[in-house]
Amino acid sequence: ADALRALFEREPRLEYLEASLASHDLAYQAENLLRQVLENESAKLSLQAYRRSRTENALEVAYQLYQQTGEKTYLERTFLIAERSKASLLLDNIRENLAKAAFQQEDSLFVRERALLRYYSFYEKEYQLATEEEAKKRFLFEKNTVGDQLEDLREEIQEKYPSIRAVAQQEISFDQVQQWMDASNSDQLVEYFVGEERIYIFSIKKGAVVDLRVLEQTVELQAMAQTLSLIHISEPTRPRLIS
Repeated sequence: ADALRALFEREPRLEYLEASLASHDLAYQAENLLRQVLENESAKLSLQAYRRSRTENALEVAYQLYQQTGEKTYLERTFLIAERSKASLLLDNIRENLAKAAFQQEDSLFVRERALLRYYSFYEKEYQLATEEEAKKRFLFEKNTVGDQLEDLREEIQEKYPSIRAVAQQEISFDQVQQWMDASNSDQLVEYFVGEERIYIFSIKKGAVVDLRVLEQTVELQAMAQTLSLIHISEPTRPRLIS
């Protein structure tokens, strides 16, 4: 994605930016797969930091495409990229909190999940490192078998803990945003993405009309954002409504 964006800077062809954005979508899918198998806390934190940085890069590409073309679809994609990043982080936090509570209550579901994750990671590594065809086939079979068991177990976990299912199945679309605004009798929704270099402020009015304001980061803005996050650190992530 970064290489394609660099190509655009040298030769301003829109297909380079479009391919860059498509690469970010693939990276997002890869991150989701990694999230499902990582156990080590430091690895999870590293992935979260990487994901936030990559999301900011994806936002810049989508916004750049909007500036180049004026097409509202890219503005909408900018919003959806920011929202799906928040949803992934929320899901991680929910799973972690439920897992800790389940261990205290001796719920075996999460214990079994961790065991299967260890097996899945082992077979995946061995499959990638194997040089003989027969060995690769054997490790691939074992990995797929464990993967099927893991999928069944996670379905069982989602049935027992509906909050995980609700977030896991959450795929934000503008139809959903509009339905939610109608149901809450709200005229406007405001969302923020605070990055290292820029702050993205999304404003969505009834009819799914999107407005985006991008601010360059400053020390003062960073301090304000940090203060706000500390004030609301115990509150769940939710949109801010303006009636």
